[in-house]
Amino acid sequence: MADTVLIILGGIIALGFLGHLFFDRTKIPDIIFLIGIGLLLGPALKIVPPEAVRPAMPYFGAIALAIILFEGGLDLDLYHVMGQAGRALLLLFLSFGLSLVLLYFALSVGLEITGIPGWATAVALSCTSAPILIPILAKIVPASPLRPLIATESSLSDALAVILVLSILQVESTAIYGHILAANFLLDVAVSLVLALLAGWFWLWMLSHFSQRPFFSFLTVGFVFLLVGLIESLGGSGAVAALAFGVALSNGEAFAGLWGPRNRDRIAASFRDHHLLLDPKIRGAQAEISLLVRSFFFVYMGVVFQGFGLDAVGWLTTAAIFMLILAARFLAVRLLALVTHTPLEDQLLLTAMISRGLATAVLASIIASHWEEYASPIRTITFLIIVLSNIWMTGIIFMGQRTKREAALKQKTDSAESV
Repeated sequence: MADTVLIILGGIIALGFLGHLFFDRTKIPDIIFLIGIGLLLGPALKIVPPEAVRPAMPYFGAIALAIILFEGGLDLDLYHVMGQAGRALLLLFLSFGLSLVLLYFALSVGLEITGIPGWATAVALSCTSAPILIPILAKIVPASPLRPLIATESSLSDALAVILVLSILQVESTAIYGHILAANFLLDVAVSLVLALLAGWFWLWMLSHFSQRPFFSFLTVGFVFLLVGLIESLGGSGAVAALAFGVALSNGEAFAGLWGPRNRDRIAASFRDHHLLLDPKIRGAQAEISLLVRSFFFVYMGVVFQGFGLDAVGWLTTAAIFMLILAARFLAVRLLALVTHTPLEDQLLLTAMISRGLATAVLASIIASHWEEYASPIRTITFLIIVLSNIWMTGIIFMGQRTKREAALKQKTDSAESV
């Protein structure tokens, strides 16, 4: 058994690297490559038995959630968030909210997944994926003003989904409802936010003095796990803590600047070289760990995939869910355009950004382990929606780029003929 685990881990690390190269060469999300490898290793060739990887998922899921949210915090630029907050929150509210209601209806009617399991599953399927969208935007539209908007919306979407699902699970386990639950939840979030921001400032100061030491970048990831564990043991929200800690680390200059130039200089005086910027090595270490987590989960999804077989209801429900996701996104972007006067070309790009990814996969895995009676359809639908959403997004992007190239070529030809 030990040799099998070692082979699986080594192979997944190699596949993660190959998936990254695949994305660099093709601009197709590596998730498609990784899931395809998982399908080949599992259902197709039966090289990796699902039982060899499934027992580790409950523990790995907690690690993955912390990594997802910490990475999301690192990717949130405070100035961009403040500049795009209105549009990002409006798009998030519309897209996430519409998807949530429509998907719950589809799950309850099609597969009779109702109540708390239905809402939790609908939340997991409603969030877009920042780790997939942000790199794609950097490659296809590096100078687009939509980049900070989509990055902010998708990062907040991941965080919102994690917080909501964990809160739903807490409601189910404690059976506390109404205003008492809402008050406790808001208090937990506020306390977790303050503690994590303070911890982030402390750790940023530590990094300014000790980041040149060996392994200190990796120690930062360990501090994330320690912070999340401590806050959850105190009854707070570990999800909020991980997100806020990442935001504090990556926005030291912005937070210090809020206190004015004089106070900013006083704060910076206690930091080495008087700068409050995050060492790039931290982002590098985080990117490598995130690559491992992402590779493991998507290969795992391919390995354990079962499908609906001859169950037409399952396939039709999945198709309906995907169509409802498209409809919710389209309607949300159109409503956003009415308020903010977004150009048509930008609307097309915003509509294409429906990719589901790691947060959806991890949350679905946790939900499936919590309600075993719904485990099989939840895993299958999640797998199919992740694949379909990324294929759809990639296809729309390629079509848009081809249209741009054809238009540019036509304009160049027309200009040459006019001369």
